[in-house]
Amino acid sequence: MRLSSAHFIHLTHPHPVLWSTIFGAFCGLLAIPIVPYSVWLSRLEASGQATTTTSAKAPMDALQMNPALHLIEFFRRDVMGLASAGGIPPVSLDEAQKASETLRGDKLVQLGIGDVKRWVDYWRSTGFILQ
Repeated sequence: MRLSSAHFIHLTHPHPVLWSTIFGAFCGLLAIPIVPYSVWLSRLEASGQATTTTSAKAPMDALQMNPALHLIEFFRRDVMGLASAGGIPPVSLDEAQKASETLRGDKLVQLGIGDVKRWVDYWRSTGFILQ
């Protein structure tokens, strides 16, 4: 990709899979529920507000404990705007496929539950996930 002369390259998997397939597998392996976006956003906002009143250092502690708070404005504005507009528009993979033999090849298979299990197993082996 870095050798491409294109100004923009949309990087996505050329064989999309349903969001529910991937995140359903995550939730099953990690024993966590899927919640509606609005509930998740409310909980994220509350996690930042709960710590900001305790001390002057609290906002920095909150950001370190929950890095998603760095993107809170994006989640509030941009993602909700995309959701109300019917989702993220499709993007062209033409430039990415020109730059990457892997992306234009026919050996790249669709992601699935087995991939999610391997990711979770790896994250657990490194201590990134503690359960």
